[in-house]
Amino acid sequence: MKGYEATMKKEIAREFAHGVMGTACRIKLKKGPSPILEIISKNIYEEICKIPNMTMEEVENLNATSKFMMKVLVELENM
Repeated sequence: MKGYEATMKKEIAREFAHGVMGTACRIKLKKGPSPILEIISKNIYEEICKIPNMTMEEVENLNATSKFMMKVLVELENM
């Protein structure tokens, strides 16, 4: 069961990180291109690519980072 739980946590982290990328893309479409949105998208994509080899601690860190970035992007979108 441990392998199943690890896989599920990694898939949840992947979906959440994709949500951050989607939000950045949506903001770019609404407000126009921005270097910061490009940097966020690039870095989140790089982290998504690393997920299969991440430890559970790294997955939790990615979730925390994604949660923080999502809050920031939602505020930016509402400005």
